Amino acid sequence: MLKGFLPMPPDEGPPLPRGLQVRWPGTGITELKLRELIDQVPDLNEPDVICYWVEVGDKLVYLEGWCDKCLISTGFPTMERGNHQEKIAYIEDITELTLERKTKPKENPYGKELKLIRGGFEELPYAENLYGVSYGIYEK
Repeated sequence: MLKGFLPMPPDEGPPLPRGLQVRWPGTGITELKLRELIDQVPDLNEPDVICYWVEVGDKLVYLEGWCDKCLISTGFPTMERGNHQEKIAYIEDITELTLERKTKPKENPYGKELKLIRGGFEELPYAENLYGVSYGIYEK
């Protein structure tokens, strides 16, 4: 299930089951479309290839895959050596800061202030190299 860190209005309820064509309020992007974008992030241990921006209608989506090379400076062992849940918790903790930083003109390829509408982290337990993908939906 997609997890978002931005507060949801009380009447919105929990995230929806996989595959529903429901638009997230204020984004104009369906959950299914966001899942497609997340699934397209290459399952590679190459940070330069797994972090990028996509334009979807009048919104910008930032996708940041998380692999062992992304975590090399943290002191965590490789995927094969364990500490999986600790790594996931670490990634979830820094996702909000990372996505907020991307709103700054010097931190995005558009060179202007962006407004973060919604963001979160999706764990990918089926992937061989990725722990998951952080995503942010921004207004242009």
